[in-house]
Amino acid sequence: MNALVENVENIEKRVRESFERVIDLLRQGDTDEAFDAIDHTASITPNQALLCRSLGAFYAERGEYDKAIELYDCAIAIDPDDAVTYYYRSVAYTKMGEADKANADYGYAVMLDPDFDSEYHSRVFASTK
Repeated sequence: MNALVENVENIEKRVRESFERVIDLLRQGDTDEAFDAIDHTASITPNQALLCRSLGAFYAERGEYDKAIELYDCAIAIDPDDAVTYYYRSVAYTKMGEADKANADYGYAVMLDPDFDSEYHSRVFASTK
């Protein structure tokens, strides 16, 4: 069991260090290098929903919504009860003009977590029209 604990702790340390590098690169304005570092982080722990969702959010900010949706799909496959990921995917679908998919994801996010801010969601949809 000690070997398993050490392995998990080593992975956590490597992920933390990698994310710190990403943050430093973003602060320096080197977004291309930051995305490479994020991809490296994903290779360390490819089965973590939060990592997939975070990487999806970075791609969405770059306007690469297809890639973002793929990563949100990955996160949902790992953690199908995460309302935030469904919400993020709904925003990406909105930006791509796929209102039916966006509304379905948003509805599912609200079902999972009724405290979602519907006013914010309405503003996101209004900004895409």
